[in-house]
Amino acid sequence: MDDTTRTTIPLRGVRGMVAAKMLASATQTAPVTHHALADVSALLDCRAALKQRGEQVSIEDLVLTALVATLQDHPLLNGTVADRAVHLEARVHISVAIALPDNGLVAPTIFDAHELSWSQ
Repeated sequence: MDDTTRTTIPLRGVRGMVAAKMLASATQTAPVTHHALADVSALLDCRAALKQRGEQVSIEDLVLTALVATLQDHPLLNGTVADRAVHLEARVHISVAIALPDNGLVAPTIFDAHELSWSQ
């Protein structure tokens, strides 16, 4: 493709920040994709019970809460590789990609997720 057929769209603001973070993540971490089936009936029952108590909770809230608990239970999963060493983290920071209605994407980081309740 030559320059006369190429369109360049500058990435600014939040979109630029998200793009930079996603690129850094893709180039600095080992990509892992896992597909599996799971019985989530207990998760749905939990959500229904919380909703009956008047608490608003999404499936994503509960999955992220379970992820944080898993990282605390299995600390060898909560680290990074740099300088030919594994650096384990005592704190749990997670990031999740969220699709936006306008075909956009944001990927906020939840710092110190281990100190937050599912509702926070």
